[in-house]
Amino acid sequence: MSLKTWIAEFYPVEAKDVPPEKAVEASLLMWRGASQANLERHGMRKMAGEYVLCEEDDECAWFGFRVGTCSLCVHYGAPCEHESPHCPLAAASFAAGGAHPCFSDNGAYERWSDTGDPEPMIRLLQAALKGAKP
Repeated sequence: MSLKTWIAEFYPVEAKDVPPEKAVEASLLMWRGASQANLERHGMRKMAGEYVLCEEDDECAWFGFRVGTCSLCVHYGAPCEHESPHCPLAAASFAAGGAHPCFSDNGAYERWSDTGDPEPMIRLLQAALKGAKP
């Protein structure tokens, strides 16, 4: 297994090619791929303090969780505006009384960078998919 197999399973369509109505599902799939079990299954790891996954034995084979690989960012713009959140992920976080999920110090994206735990982002994406609070 490798970065190539990880991409085939968790990022099969580039963010720019995902239809807007499927953006939440595509982002959820990508973030599920960041779980420790899925990373290990593909011989991948999260680089410490980064927003990047790489192969265990080759840091040159990497995938970045960035604006250009997030279908929500591609379709709804980044950064999302707090006053008028158009991004379903930001809307779910704000509805729950939370901070901006991607661009605040305690948002789910920053917590993933610090801890390697994608679950806060996965929960927000699930809530966004349901149109409900997490």
